[in-house]
Amino acid sequence: MVRHQGGHSIAVFDPERWAKKELQARVYNLIAEDRAHFVVPADYSDGSQLDITVKGVLGRIARDEAGYRGGGTA
Repeated sequence: MVRHQGGHSIAVFDPERWAKKELQARVYNLIAEDRAHFVVPADYSDGSQLDITVKGVLGRIARDEAGYRGGGTA
């Protein structure tokens, strides 16, 4: 629903369980069914893939909003 409304979705998974085929299939289905923009390990520390992804999404939103309002820089 988030994607349908124009939002950005980030799915996280337990990296310790990644070896299980069932988890991999669920992650692949999220991507194949267009239900998640990003799928990253559930590591909430600074500099993790999740941290970089969240900051990147926020940067994209800020950039898009600045451009929409005409506040972008040349």
